[in-house]
Amino acid sequence: MRAAVNLLCPKCSNVYELSPPQSDSSTCPHCGVELLVESSLIQRLSDDEAPRAELTVSEGAPNLETGPTITYQPKAKPESSPLAAVSKQIGRYEMRKFLGSGGFARVYLASDTELEREVAIKIPRYEKFSTQADLQQFLSEARTVDGLDHPGIVTVFDVGEEHGIHYIVMKDVDGDTLSSRLKTPVTFAEAAELIIGIAEAMHFAHTKNLFHRDIKPSNILLGSNNKPYIADFGLAITEHMQSARRGEIAGTVPYMSPEQIRGEVDLIDGRADIWNIGVVFYQMLTGRPVLRCTTSSC
Repeated sequence: MRAAVNLLCPKCSNVYELSPPQSDSSTCPHCGVELLVESSLIQRLSDDEAPRAELTVSEGAPNLETGPTITYQPKAKPESSPLAAVSKQIGRYEMRKFLGSGGFARVYLASDTELEREVAIKIPRYEKFSTQADLQQFLSEARTVDGLDHPGIVTVFDVGEEHGIHYIVMKDVDGDTLSSRLKTPVTFAEAAELIIGIAEAMHFAHTKNLFHRDIKPSNILLGSNNKPYIADFGLAITEHMQSARRGEIAGTVPYMSPEQIRGEVDLIDGRADIWNIGVVFYQMLTGRPVLRCTTSSC
C-alpha cells in the first residue's frame, strides 16, 4: 500500500495530503494549477540536456543539482531531437552545430553568411510553451535586451522567423559558463574580479530600469581573459511590467531572493539581482549556493 504524499501547489504554495494517492498529480482546488509531488517537481526542475551547475565541494560532500530556470506550466509534450529541430539554413544563417539546451531554448553555433561572423542562435523548444502568448514572452528577450549596449552583456543582433521557426541571434561568446568554471576551485582574487564585472553589467541594466531575475552561474558566460558576460534575459522585466506579473514565481530556487520565492513581482527591483549576485559570489567562495534545496517550498 502506498503511503500518503504531500502535493504542493507551485502558485499559492498550499500543500495537500493525499492518502492513499490516486495519481502523481492533481489540481489545486484554490487556483487550479497542477499540484506536484516533491519528486515530480524536482524532476521537472531538471533537464537532461541542460548544462549542470557542478559545484566546487570537498571530497565526499553531497553534490547539488541546481536545475534550470523555473516557470510553472502544464505538463510538457514529448520533445524532438535537437538536431531535428532546425534546418541547415535559417535565413542568412548557416547552422554549424548544436551547443546546448536550457529550460526553454536550444542554442546553436551558426555562421552569418552576409557579415561573415560566427553567432549563437537561440531557438525555442516549442514543446515548453503551452500558448502563443508564452512563446511571444520568450521572444521578447530580444526586445528586452535591445538598447543594452554594454561590454558585459551578451549582445542580441537579430530576431526573426523562417518557415515557422523563431530565432534570436546573439553574440557568440567563445568560452564556457561560470558553472563549468566552478568545477575547479576559484581563488578569492578571481572571484572578486568576476563579481565586479557581473555587478557592473547589471548596474548598467538597472539604469535602464531592467531587472534580470535569474542571475546564476549557467547564465554567466566567460569569454577571453576570463571576462564575464551576462546572458539569458528571458525572465527579465521592466518596472511597468511588474503589476501584470503579480503572483508569478520565476527564477532558479537556490539563487532566488525572498520576494521572488513568494511571487511578489511588484516588489522586485534591482535588489533582487543583487541578492542573486551575492549568492553567486558566495558559491564562488565556498563551493555551494546558500540554499541546499531545489523547490520553492524550502
